[in-house]
Amino acid sequence: MKPYNTQSPQQKRSRLFVLVCALLLLGCLGLLFFQSRGRRPQAPQSVTLPFAMGEQKIQVHLQLPAGWQAAKAQQRPDPLLLTLPSVLYILQNEDGDLVGAVGCQAYDPAEGENPAAIYASVRMGSVYRFAVDAATQPFCQTDTGSTLLTQVLYQDGADAPQQQNWGILSHNSEQGVFAAIELDAAQVSQEQAEFLAQALQVSA
Repeated sequence: MKPYNTQSPQQKRSRLFVLVCALLLLGCLGLLFFQSRGRRPQAPQSVTLPFAMGEQKIQVHLQLPAGWQAAKAQQRPDPLLLTLPSVLYILQNEDGDLVGAVGCQAYDPAEGENPAAIYASVRMGSVYRFAVDAATQPFCQTDTGSTLLTQVLYQDGADAPQQQNWGILSHNSEQGVFAAIELDAAQVSQEQAEFLAQALQVSA
């Protein structure tokens, strides 16, 4: 004779509750597993930004950190103060926050390879300037020039505190143009600034 089931209704309900919880847990784990298999890590993105400088067409080639995007600026990207006459592009990080601005400027190729002369239009300001003189050596050489990694300095008045951001400058000696990038130092690490500087190229 089979033993009589002596479990109380309360015990049966407890076992059923445990079983349902276990099935739900297994379902959640399975869903997370398949989602993780389908999710690919973001990779750095190569972008080309076109600039029209009169009749001259210039392209600035960038390698953006993972998750970053570039877009044409609809207005001056405050609080970044990149002061160039060309159309500006803004850089946004993976959260969509404004972290940088990109511009382009012509110069006289007859100035040779002297950075002080090439970048004179952005190094001479009393309130806002790229610290070109502080970059004693190029960060890297390009096919048509070189790239500097330095700082952007902003001080609105003698008694005001000096603000500093990352600055990247890269010129093309054949076309007589340079690209300038300002990066918000509060949101962009030195490693990210170096990553951008390493791949920056300016071409026709």
